[in-house]
Amino acid sequence: MSDTLVRRLRVPAESVEPLAGTPERVAFDRLRQGPAAASDLDELALRGGAVGLARWMTWSQHAIDHGVLSSVLIGPDGATFAEFVAQRPHAGPLEPRADARYGSLILSRFAFLHRGTEGAALESPTSRIRADLSPAAARVVSGFAAAFSIEAAVASAPPEAASAVRRLIPLLVACGLLIEVGAAAEDADPVISQWELHDMLLHERSRTQRSDGRRGATFRFAGIRPSPPAHDPNLGSPAIAFRRPDLGGLQGPDGALAHLMETRRSRSDLEPIDADRLGELLYRTSRIRAVVPGGDHPAAYDKLDRPHPSAGGMYELTTYVVVGDCPPLQRGIYRYDGIGHGLDLVCPAGPDLDRLLRDAAAATGLSSTPSLLLVLAADFTRLSWKYEAIAYASILKDVGVMFMAMQLVATAMGLGSCPIGGGDSDVFARAIGTDWLHHTSVGEFLIGS
Repeated sequence: MSDTLVRRLRVPAESVEPLAGTPERVAFDRLRQGPAAASDLDELALRGGAVGLARWMTWSQHAIDHGVLSSVLIGPDGATFAEFVAQRPHAGPLEPRADARYGSLILSRFAFLHRGTEGAALESPTSRIRADLSPAAARVVSGFAAAFSIEAAVASAPPEAASAVRRLIPLLVACGLLIEVGAAAEDADPVISQWELHDMLLHERSRTQRSDGRRGATFRFAGIRPSPPAHDPNLGSPAIAFRRPDLGGLQGPDGALAHLMETRRSRSDLEPIDADRLGELLYRTSRIRAVVPGGDHPAAYDKLDRPHPSAGGMYELTTYVVVGDCPPLQRGIYRYDGIGHGLDLVCPAGPDLDRLLRDAAAATGLSSTPSLLLVLAADFTRLSWKYEAIAYASILKDVGVMFMAMQLVATAMGLGSCPIGGGDSDVFARAIGTDWLHHTSVGEFLIGS
């Protein structure tokens, strides 16, 4: 099996096994015995006819998407030379172009090599597949820190590993971990070229579904060490004590603001509201009060004026409304027009809308889907055009500002609200027809009565 690409089960078989007596179970039982070539597994499933093969292909892709089934490149010694594991769903088949003629190749500027659970791991937020590398394969990859060719990489490898190296490199290109010098969109595309690795990695890891499901409140250190204290135990006896203000005695706008700050609460068990109430909330938090032209200087840009602050006056956030039940609006996803004060339908009712509402329910512990979900989406190029190193951090600060503004206004209106800790930017971008690296969700917020 030297230099062969095979399939391997990565988790205990009992946790993912198909139903007994099905064509996919026949192929699965072969995998339980050890790695197997994809063609051999297909042949086993084909004993059940075309339907059997189709069932196996469906099951195996589901298993790949969830990190259960991997592709393994066997090295000259019969051990794993490299293993390819899906990081996110819809990774697609690992198939290098058969007619490819590569010139000089180089590591993607978004690729990074680090210590994994079983050796080195090469991954990138632009790739849905991670490559787990043996020490020999990691040495090959390190040569592509500068422009390098396949022939040069093969020539520099030990003779016994030459065939595995020649097989490895096109697989890394297929994953987007190696790219062709001078032909990469990441250096020329007006969207991707403005991203930095640390920003894109944070966006991808915190805002997209992971194949292993490990994102959010996993409590991974519970049982290993106690929860850190909620506050410094030395608090309570300051060296210099302030006079405590009488919040109840405040009058006028000062008292009203203090009341809102003190009575604000997050609630997720909410009832539907009508479109008029929704419109008022959006007008008071998300409308564009003015556009301020930037002028002719190369570093000038148009600014906006809204009811809340934003990094550099750029206001990169757009508010979308995911409607489950808000009469008289139809179910769908709407974009709020902050100038015209109204809604535009961008996605009718369908699976993506249902998924967004289900995710919001799961994130807040609801037993049923919410009636309304506000989604804050960012135009990433707006801030990354101006800011370096802090663009994504600034977006997240703007989301926090918007959450606070929405919750204070909701409290003033007698409404309930709840900021949500996470969402799926992949699903939202697909729903509204945008690129997840250009314009997609960065925050979610429940609203109701």
